[in-house]
Amino acid sequence: MLKKLIPAQRVQPCDDVVALSQSNPMPITSAPPGIMVEYLDLGQLAALLHISKHSAYRLVTRRLLPVYRICRKFLFRRADIERLLETRRQAPRDPLLWQ
Repeated sequence: MLKKLIPAQRVQPCDDVVALSQSNPMPITSAPPGIMVEYLDLGQLAALLHISKHSAYRLVTRRLLPVYRICRKFLFRRADIERLLETRRQAPRDPLLWQ
């Protein structure tokens, strides 16, 4: 018995941006008009943080980084990453060491 073939459906291009949420999401900010926002891909993020791509991907899957997913690509706003690094900074054990 032959099965009927189902006609292929036309897929719309992926143009929407989905932000993955965290347990404590960062506030969503928009850039003022006329200012370009810099986005990094996974490789650029790994180079910026001096970690491997695999480690960067692991941080994304654990939802520890603010990320935008467009189609199947991860994008990171540079300002969000810098803000995250500032909020996660730990004080040194010996404060006199850094004077």
